[in-house]
Amino acid sequence: MYATRICRALIALVSGLTGVAAMEAAAFNGEVVAGRGSYSTVLPPGAADIQPTIYKTSNVTGKIQTNDWWSSTAWLRYSERQYPHPLAVQNQANGLRLFYPGPTITGNSACVCGWMPASTDGNGSDDLTIGHSATTNFIDTRVDGFSDWFVTNVSVNGASSLKVTYGHGSPYVYAEYAGGTPRVTFPSVPAIWSGNASTPVLGVTINGRHYALFGPAGSTWSGIGTTALVNNLAGKNYFSVAVLPDNSAATLAKFQQYAYSFVTGTQANWSYDKPTAEVVTTYNYTTVARQGSQTGTLFALYPHQWKNSSKALLAHTYGSVRGVMKLAEGTSFTTRMKFTGVLPSLPDLGTYNRTTLANYVNEAEAEVYDGSPDTYWFGKRLGKLATLAPIADQVGDVTAAAKFRNEIREGLQSWLKASDSQGALKSNQVFFYNDNWGTLFGYPDSYGSVLELNDHHFHYGYFIKAAAEIARLDKGWASNAEWGAMVKLLIRDIASSNRSDALFPFLRNFDVYAGHTWASGGNPPEN
Repeated sequence: MYATRICRALIALVSGLTGVAAMEAAAFNGEVVAGRGSYSTVLPPGAADIQPTIYKTSNVTGKIQTNDWWSSTAWLRYSERQYPHPLAVQNQANGLRLFYPGPTITGNSACVCGWMPASTDGNGSDDLTIGHSATTNFIDTRVDGFSDWFVTNVSVNGASSLKVTYGHGSPYVYAEYAGGTPRVTFPSVPAIWSGNASTPVLGVTINGRHYALFGPAGSTWSGIGTTALVNNLAGKNYFSVAVLPDNSAATLAKFQQYAYSFVTGTQANWSYDKPTAEVVTTYNYTTVARQGSQTGTLFALYPHQWKNSSKALLAHTYGSVRGVMKLAEGTSFTTRMKFTGVLPSLPDLGTYNRTTLANYVNEAEAEVYDGSPDTYWFGKRLGKLATLAPIADQVGDVTAAAKFRNEIREGLQSWLKASDSQGALKSNQVFFYNDNWGTLFGYPDSYGSVLELNDHHFHYGYFIKAAAEIARLDKGWASNAEWGAMVKLLIRDIASSNRSDALFPFLRNFDVYAGHTWASGGNPPEN
């Protein structure tokens, strides 16, 4: 939670930041100078590097988003299970597997649990798989595009391709076909409660869950009464599926209204209303009508959204591990949330024994750090010192405060420069920029911070917090000409607010729809 708050607060600090100042000549080939600091574009001696393969198409031209609910698609041949909510999905060799966790969510001492079954569980607990009539074995799945909370993936086998688009809060999955038509498979024969072989739209129930299958106008079905339904597309190339809150005719009609209005982009825009101390965020949808002229879409809001929005809501709801999701329609919605700022330290307003507190400061002053030198544990040391220094100020221990801040300066300045005193590339306490993945790696690394692009907001958050404590009293130290340029690069790595940033993806760790950060680059937690 602490790192999440850091990430949210720093969004404003990096707004509009596109470059850093280079003030000195590079000492080695591959060193990029930023003020008095630098980073390397050459892998440090003996350092491990991340996998070179990114599963993406040529349509993804900017830096790939990594730490997101869908990012395992970019890491793996297909993907891990993903949880955009209300649906859960997984890219597989035979297509996109769908499951609605809502009816089986449980709670216990360990978690609120709402997982998608493993694809190999063999007990028929899948809901359905959106596949392809001409192939059951795609070579791989690749990210073909993404926006703030939606993603498009494409699976190909020769002339056969399946492109799917899905996202946070959407009950729909949109599909486009080449070299074949939709083949929807089920673990058992589904109950068809609306439509027949001659209608483009079917209402089906499987495992007590209700879905609608939307073929284009004029399309028909084969396979009725079996576990595989094939739509002929009637010469078109589009198709969609929606998970329904119930199996009423009225609900099916409402979802059919938007079934052919495909979401092609999502974007969140925010501003800070100082008089009311509120962050105002508008979530916008861009849609294209593949049939008819409908605009907009249906979307399900998380509790933190519908509780803080005046958006008109429909009566339909979904279950999720985050609470009840409520359905709305249109092209946008807006939330207003209080944000009263972040204190640099706790103020000296309490009633306590100052002698006891001063003794604690003395104990901390006597400590000599002999822990792990990696980005996480060294970062935690910097974070501790950044907390201690203002406390030392409060008890009047000028010597201890100076010692704490000096240790911060020395530690940061060592880490923020890639060359040693002889001008050679360092092997330790060095940042390396991986251009392929668009990220800074700190060495020594730990807890998957390199191989899984894990926890950068935690590790670097400590560095940034410590730098902010120095900058609070010494603005010159934090200037771009000094050490600020490198600190801002760390901020951009985890929370760049510039959608056109040439070095880093937009808001790497922060999920603007879910409202929190994700840790793992390749496999966010299953919830």
